[in-house]
Amino acid sequence: MKYSIIVLIIAIPIIIWMLFSAACNKNCPDYLFYRIPYSLNPLRDTFNVNDTLWLEIKFNEIMTDDVGQIMNSFSNIDFHINAGCERIDIDPPLAYTSAYIDINTLIGSDSLNNLPISGVSYYRINPIYMSGNYSYKCWILLKEKGLFSFGLGSSASTDEKPFQFKGNCDNVPVEFGSRLENDSENNYHMLQWASNPAYHKIEAKRFSDYGGYCFVVK
Repeated sequence: MKYSIIVLIIAIPIIIWMLFSAACNKNCPDYLFYRIPYSLNPLRDTFNVNDTLWLEIKFNEIMTDDVGQIMNSFSNIDFHINAGCERIDIDPPLAYTSAYIDINTLIGSDSLNNLPISGVSYYRINPIYMSGNYSYKCWILLKEKGLFSFGLGSSASTDEKPFQFKGNCDNVPVEFGSRLENDSENNYHMLQWASNPAYHKIEAKRFSDYGGYCFVVK
């Protein structure tokens, strides 16, 4: 009898928590996908070596996902935003970001990361969080000729420890992408110029979901 009471004492809170979670997370999609907006200026298809682009990130901590329109608040989160640039007019394509562009941060901070052996590099950019808003600004120097694909990604949902939060539908996986604010000018058609045919098959939505932008440097 005593053993049964102990089991009930342990089990009842668990059952209540499960019922509460199910009630809070009903009608949830299979996963949540939030996109971090950013802007690039000027948006052109052709540049020259030593031209500059301005990149700016501004968004509120309250975000709505693209899959189920689920709203959540992400306060003072490290989204692990990575800026990468890949040269795609050669086969195989190469993601030697630091060889193609220099990032010079004005608001927030950045760090250059190099993967061992491969030479692949990317910039980790860190917005400032203040009063419920995230802000970042930098200018980008173009250093090499070629056809390039640029984008922002987030490794927050792909780390060894999955991203966790408390909120609506917090029982399903969460992913973060990005969004070029005027993605109608992202030069998606330039993927057809890539030397590797795999780029020709990338869907426009996938390219847009990760803030893709193609450009030529002469």
